[in-house]
Amino acid sequence: MLKRLIFAVIISLVSCSVDELPSCNGIGIEGEICKEYQYVNGDFNGSNQYFYDLDTQLKTKTITKGKNGNEEGSTLYAYDSLKRISQITLEDINGRELSVKTLKYSDSGFLILEKIEGQLNTTFERHFENNALVAETYMQDGGVLWVDSLEYFSGTESLYRKIRYSNNSITQIIYFEDYSNNVKEEKITDANGMIQSRKVLKFDENDNILEELIYSESDLLVKQSIYSYESGLLERVVKFNGAGVEFERFEYQRF
Repeated sequence: MLKRLIFAVIISLVSCSVDELPSCNGIGIEGEICKEYQYVNGDFNGSNQYFYDLDTQLKTKTITKGKNGNEEGSTLYAYDSLKRISQITLEDINGRELSVKTLKYSDSGFLILEKIEGQLNTTFERHFENNALVAETYMQDGGVLWVDSLEYFSGTESLYRKIRYSNNSITQIIYFEDYSNNVKEEKITDANGMIQSRKVLKFDENDNILEELIYSESDLLVKQSIYSYESGLLERVVKFNGAGVEFERFEYQRF
């Protein structure tokens, strides 16, 4: 449905703002992303072009990288009978399969398995009890790397902490805190309770993320991400280092 991203258009995008981005080519689904542009240290670094089928499902994502417009490869999506993503395949520019990610769901509709076969074979399992996520297991090439145990505040669905085990020993604890002003905090500690890092997330009244702040173990700001929206749809993500200098930016164009 969408035409190929034109070389001359990419060249002109090096210093564009979102408002100056060209309109989407061809026929698409109103409100869906047609193109995603990435900038690194202020310079255009590449773009993704999105394609959809008639059922409004994402069908493929063709990756274009560099100012010359050369395509790097594609991401192909397959769906189950309930229109849930069941498989994601990465291919190079010659159509050679790089990896396949398989997703499986429980009878209740929860995503319970993500399995990737490729250069590395990994499996991520999610375990539920009474519709609550209680454990996560990550495996690589058949061996268990870590297991997370999730705990909730008594009588609520609010996550209290996530305890990570590796080789039957606690290696990390993540504490979660929700505040009344649409702010959430995640505090990562080691097994002895020493803070390793801290993440602060700010949301709007519609639960859209507005800002993400990452702090070091000494509570110094190391990264800030700012999210901008237009009519409730994500328009731009800008990332800054601890000194407030932009190092990465994503801009989205929609139908």
